[in-house]
Amino acid sequence: MNLYQVFLQGKFSFLFSVQIPVVVLVIVCALTLLAIVLISVYIKSNSQKIKYYSIVFLVSYLTLLLLHTIVYRQPKEEAQFEIIPFWSYLKIAEGRTVYLVENLLNIVLFVPLGVLLGSLLGSKSSKRVVVYGSLVSILIEFAQLITHRGLWEFDDVFHNCIGCIIGYALYLIFRKAFYWFKA
Repeated sequence: MNLYQVFLQGKFSFLFSVQIPVVVLVIVCALTLLAIVLISVYIKSNSQKIKYYSIVFLVSYLTLLLLHTIVYRQPKEEAQFEIIPFWSYLKIAEGRTVYLVENLLNIVLFVPLGVLLGSLLGSKSSKRVVVYGSLVSILIEFAQLITHRGLWEFDDVFHNCIGCIIGYALYLIFRKAFYWFKA
């Protein structure tokens, strides 16, 4: 399988034991980079224009997120859920590294949301960013539970929130760095 085929139809199964569509990872990374570019433009441009672009990127990101977490998954016969908080860490301690990879990917998946919410809400909105990131994650988990497309679990919400916080922190760091370089 050449790189073109891997990109279009392949999975990162040769790197991880988890099947992750390459296209989804590329899109998440591209959206994060675009959000960071928006931050740099924010300092030099009209903030209304930046907010407009941030909204466009946010809607695009949320659409891709829903496609990846719900729509493209095959429904199961029954709803699947794990009610024990941090159960994945018990599995990691047993040596099942696939859960470590899944946890890290859940973090990475929500970094763009933190950056985009930061660019929309501003630098003094940390509580709102965490609340909105949590709500998006909880809504996805309940949609997975209702549609039988995925595992409902607290661990995903926790890791998604960490990713959102990291994204917001990156937004703040880059914003401060741009102001410092501008001065």
